[in-house]
Amino acid sequence: MRRRKIKPATVRMINENFALILDCECKQYDDLIAALKKQEALKPEEYKDANDEIDHRCPECGSFAILAYCAQCGQKIDWSDIN
Repeated sequence: MRRRKIKPATVRMINENFALILDCECKQYDDLIAALKKQEALKPEEYKDANDEIDHRCPECGSFAILAYCAQCGQKIDWSDIN
């Protein structure tokens, strides 16, 4: 998994859910933070397939992406700039 900077929207989600975080054990905390990060929509990565057609991949796990959420890892995908 690639490391990336935590965006302000994620920090806001963490702050809004701080009471839940305080009640969690360390492993649960990590799972909670990972789940909150997945709710932050990321732009899909474009790539050309073998037929030179443009397809899109999840920016988090690299799986083929066509839905609002990645079917493989659950990352929210931001399709707002894609035709």
